[in-house]
Amino acid sequence: PRYVLLWSSGFISYDSSTSEWRLHSSSGSVISSVNSSDATPPFSGWTNSASLSPAVDAIPMLSGSNAISDVSIIHVAVEQSYDDVVFSADLETGQSEVQEVRISCLYGHITGSFDLSLNGHMGKVIIYVNDSDEDFTAKLQSLPGVGRVNVQRTNLQNQCDIGWRVTFISNSGDVPMLKHSGISNLEGKDVSLDIFEMRKGNVGP
Repeated sequence: PRYVLLWSSGFISYDSSTSEWRLHSSSGSVISSVNSSDATPPFSGWTNSASLSPAVDAIPMLSGSNAISDVSIIHVAVEQSYDDVVFSADLETGQSEVQEVRISCLYGHITGSFDLSLNGHMGKVIIYVNDSDEDFTAKLQSLPGVGRVNVQRTNLQNQCDIGWRVTFISNSGDVPMLKHSGISNLEGKDVSLDIFEMRKGNVGP
């Protein structure tokens, strides 16, 4: 083993082949030695009138290293404080209502139009099968109580199975269902028109 006194330039080493403790100067030269098989440096018997004595005051920290262990300070302890802790919590947020308008037929394709209203009152708008998402959005937003919406058209299978997914953005909570007044203006083989609530809206806590 080798012992180094912190804040000092000298060190003590042990040579197991000769069972000898050695005191070195800052340059590494041996200035004193003693034959001993003790596990710790002896206090007496050193050459050149050198000697070791136990400290009577606080002992400076020693750092030691060998093939088995390595000792060092990782972090100086600091008293824990909660003075700067700020309370935080994850709060649930509301979710937007999503409804889907879907038309389908037995085969072929669908043409024509249908009307939509919010819960069957407060006016209605006419939706054409070939309306773009932007046209569908603008028409729905013109209805009182609808607010801002996002519309995405989906051709579920083909031109005989078409859907529009409507997400209510600014109208929070459980939005009344969109309603239609029939399929008399839609043309196709065995046409059907349905409106589904895909996700119920809520305003959160």
